Amino acid sequence: MSKTAHSEVNRSGPHVTVMLFIDVIIFVIVVINELFCRLIEEQESQPDFWFRERCSDMWRENKLAVSEFLGSKPDNLVFVHNTTTGCYLYMRPNR
Repeated sequence: MSKTAHSEVNRSGPHVTVMLFIDVIIFVIVVINELFCRLIEEQESQPDFWFRERCSDMWRENKLAVSEFLGSKPDNLVFVHNTTTGCYLYMRPNR
C-alpha cells in the first residue's frame, strides 16, 4: 500500500461508530468488574458486618429501585432465586 493510498483511508463512518460503541461497552464491563471485585473483597474481609449491615441496606436500596422502576410499592415485591421459583410461587394455589 502506497503512502498516498494509506493517507486517503476514510476515518469516519459506521465502522468508527461501532468501534467507539465497543470501547464504551468494554469500559462499562471493566468498571462493573472492579465494583464487583471490591464488593466481594469487602464481603470476604468482614462477613459478619457485611451480612448484618451492608446486605440489609443493599437489599432495601434494590427493592426501592425496582419498585420505582416498576411503579409499584416496595411491599408488593418479592425477590426469588430464579424465574422458575417465581412462576411456581405465583401459580401455586393458596393453601
